[in-house]
Amino acid sequence: MRKRGIIAVIMVIVFILSNAAAFAAIDKVPGVPKNATFVYSLLFNAAQKEAMGKYYDMVINNPEFDKVAKKFSEDAGTEFPKGLFEKVKNLTSLTLAAFPNEKNIKDEPVVVVLANFDNDKAPVEIMDKLKVKFTEISKKEGKEIVFTDAEENGVKVCKVEAKDKSKDHMKNKDVKFFMSGATLGMLAQNKDKDILKDVVTALKDEKESIAASAKFKTACEKAGKDITSIMFFDTEILKKIDDREQQKFADAVNYIALGGFMADDLSRVTTRGVISLNEAKDEETKKALNIAKMLIGGIKRAAHPSIAMPSDVIMFLDLKLNLSKDLFKLPELASAPAMLMMAGISLDEDILSWLDGEIFVAIGDIANPKEVREKSIIPNVYLGLKSTSEEKAGKLVEKLLALAKSSPGAPEAKDDTVAGIKVKTLPLQGTPFKDAALVLGQIGGHYMIATSKAAFEKAAGAVAKKETSLAENAEFKNLSVFDAASFMSYFMDSEKLTKIASEFGPMKDQPKANEFLKYLAANASLQGNDITGSLIMKTDLSKITPEMVSQFLKDVLEKSKNKKPAEELKIDAPKGPEAPEKTEEPKGVKGTDAGAKEGEDDTK
Repeated sequence: MRKRGIIAVIMVIVFILSNAAAFAAIDKVPGVPKNATFVYSLLFNAAQKEAMGKYYDMVINNPEFDKVAKKFSEDAGTEFPKGLFEKVKNLTSLTLAAFPNEKNIKDEPVVVVLANFDNDKAPVEIMDKLKVKFTEISKKEGKEIVFTDAEENGVKVCKVEAKDKSKDHMKNKDVKFFMSGATLGMLAQNKDKDILKDVVTALKDEKESIAASAKFKTACEKAGKDITSIMFFDTEILKKIDDREQQKFADAVNYIALGGFMADDLSRVTTRGVISLNEAKDEETKKALNIAKMLIGGIKRAAHPSIAMPSDVIMFLDLKLNLSKDLFKLPELASAPAMLMMAGISLDEDILSWLDGEIFVAIGDIANPKEVREKSIIPNVYLGLKSTSEEKAGKLVEKLLALAKSSPGAPEAKDDTVAGIKVKTLPLQGTPFKDAALVLGQIGGHYMIATSKAAFEKAAGAVAKKETSLAENAEFKNLSVFDAASFMSYFMDSEKLTKIASEFGPMKDQPKANEFLKYLAANASLQGNDITGSLIMKTDLSKITPEMVSQFLKDVLEKSKNKKPAEELKIDAPKGPEAPEKTEEPKGVKGTDAGAKEGEDDTK
């Protein structure tokens, strides 16, 4: 445990709760002035808080948690603030905002945190508890602080100051807590600034808040009307930074916004994003954006390529590119035709004449993943290319096979028939896997490369019987993020893919990073000047059990016991301009006892 332990744990719980947000009007962010460069805001509904409360109680009421709390108390010199944690359940909204100093961009930005509760008493009760805990912590740290109560701009304010003004360890920082009705706020700023007046005005008058910003409103609308949280970053401020790369980024990007929401039972998280592009002025940036728009902009699809894959596919990634003659006339790509011709391949006749620009790769399931080791089998792997001409696609393959023959040890391609389709087969010699081969042929509207005849036959069956295709897979359809305008789409059955992958190497013995993730799906599109995308995660929270929580808390306690004081000192060392002078470093680090004491102090 460290001296920032209370804040850290509170923020972890708040962060978890933040994923359970549900807004009535996400574009309303009272208390955030118009000039905010960065905003993250969310609200919570009762159903989600109730669901999250179950897991909260599972942690707080676990017998192992009492041991962790005891260790915290021993290290910090103050009781663990369970009552403070309980108040987190009363949160109805949380907002974080940052404001740059436009006159001196190198200054640290002003940071404002606004927490709204379901009653007017909660802010006062929380503030009283914070005063006690922070005062006790600061005493043990040897940097005692005091809270001065006052009224500023019509709200109650608690200003944090160093008790000994001659040793002002807060440097030039001004930290204030303030309360207005059911709102508890905190702001951190340089002492020569005072943004409280603007914050209070924005709390009382929506027209003075960022909600009145046309750019912010547009960002919320594009992120989706049903979103339940919003992260917004206005890049305009980057133009004032003396950094060429930052300026070029701001020249290309207008703003970035991420909106999200979660199901009431917390099992499904959806994030929608938009990157709004500018009409760039920088020539280099303009060229890069032009290529991107020509390559992936304005995509229109008649159907999604998942119709060409069997329903047992557990990983699917596809790209749709605008491959045209005009694209290869650009100076940056103009050399490609000549380079291909050196190998006897015509870009126009051998590639663009049939290749639609749609490319996908997929991995199939293995019913018993242990067979990877026991029987040396691999999952079915597919590479698909949207093809408008089986004949022309076949001619390109013939040319490529002819070129491959010049390489020593190149496999011999054989003509064969699989599922009534003429194919080329290339046995993959020297691999440890059973029946490994490349099978190439046209299935419907796609030229397919599969890693076995069985895999190729499965793909052919999916095209022949649509109900057996990935497109008709219930979970795949339920995620429903694949639209006709996307240049990229992705689908993963995390549970099954992780089980198979773990059989290939040491991953089997590593902690399961995807313990709760079941499915993941994503897409992205570029229409006009907007890059938009969606990311959906489905989880299985039933895996969070009291037993699992107990083990987690045991691990936390064990790590806190084994942490060396020297390590804590190193981690907590100030950085940048606030670092202490070298002559001051020996203080509190003289010998083992001093080092241990300093490390103990840091636990608060």
